[in-house]
Amino acid sequence: AVVSTQSTGDDGIDLSTAKFLHGLSRNGLRPLNDPRFKDTIDKIKALGHDPDSIPEVLSMEDFKKCLSSNMVFITQALCGNLVIPKWETFTDIIKEIFEECRPLKHGTVASLTPQMAKVDPEKYAVSICTIDGQRYSLGDSKSALPIQDLNRV
Repeated sequence: AVVSTQSTGDDGIDLSTAKFLHGLSRNGLRPLNDPRFKDTIDKIKALGHDPDSIPEVLSMEDFKKCLSSNMVFITQALCGNLVIPKWETFTDIIKEIFEECRPLKHGTVASLTPQMAKVDPEKYAVSICTIDGQRYSLGDSKSALPIQDLNRV
């Protein structure tokens, strides 16, 4: 739950920003580096003492103001109404498949171009991004690789 039971005196409800951000992350979103959340995150940061950090709690009134430009999308995300509604179940399945396939080492590195021939055959990764921006990566997903002919995979 995003709501805490602390009282602020205005409408009596404080919201935990950590729980809010965790709720979005649990649904596959990355609110701190997703440009769709920039306005919301900037507004939240502006309410704190340090403009580079996020305050721990917000009043309900401040929370509504911060989310106003993104309310529909955030509501969809927190209610599990994105393209993959059961994100944690989905990522558990992807991780299981990833680990099951890890020992498979047959095949050779393509050498159609010099860039492709230089790819380390020990690198292994998967990255997924849905049309809603739900993202998940495993393995060597931060390693650079040429994207030639990925459409054939």
